[in-house]
Amino acid sequence: MQSSITPETHRSENIEKNSLKNRRVALQPLAMRIFNSEGIYFPSKLRPKKMISYEEFISDYADYPINILVCFDDKPSSDTMLERAEFVTAYGFGLGGCYIIASDTVETAP
Repeated sequence: MQSSITPETHRSENIEKNSLKNRRVALQPLAMRIFNSEGIYFPSKLRPKKMISYEEFISDYADYPINILVCFDDKPSSDTMLERAEFVTAYGFGLGGCYIIASDTVETAP
């Protein structure tokens, strides 16, 4: 029997696996900056983004997705936050807080 994996296919699979190992993901913490009964969160201004490896994201966060209302206004008000909020997928569990993936900071480590 002959293998269906060609050397080129095997090489590209190895390159892909190695590039995933080197990827880093930035997680933006969420906070309820304005107390509200609608449960709307905002990107936290007090806690910095958390850089983790892609493998750590998969093992510690990816299995705990939740849909959460987030308002991305820089200067939110209680009048406008509900109309400007959107459902996004956040990750987290327990008292560790919720995080969203910061779309501008997925990068490959050297």
